[in-house]
Amino acid sequence: VHASPFDPLLQKMDPEIAQKTLDSVAEQVTVTGHIHQPFSYTKKDGWKKIEGDKTIKLIPEKIVITLPSVGKPKDSDKRAGYGILDFQRKEFYTRRLNYDYETTQKKMREQKLPEEEITGLATGE
Repeated sequence: VHASPFDPLLQKMDPEIAQKTLDSVAEQVTVTGHIHQPFSYTKKDGWKKIEGDKTIKLIPEKIVITLPSVGKPKDSDKRAGYGILDFQRKEFYTRRLNYDYETTQKKMREQKLPEEEITGLATGE
């Protein structure tokens, strides 16, 4: 789901929406994006920020995971991020890697995109 199961395009995931997701969605694992801030949420542990490369066990309880951003992070980590869902091992992996954000900034400036969006690539904000 891009944003949330209740508004797949625009709703921003937060602890309240994550709890509602656990209560409403039948699946064991819900993976979302949109806010560009990686976290996991379970009833037991609540809202936990995911930093760097992590392995998250997917059992025994239901979980909501929000992915890091590939090219527009908003978590103070300028590296690109992605996730891998491994059903066989019952694990979710987040990975971060460096990328050439300066070339991306140059291309964004050529397209006259907002400077705030461009400078954010260098800081992860």
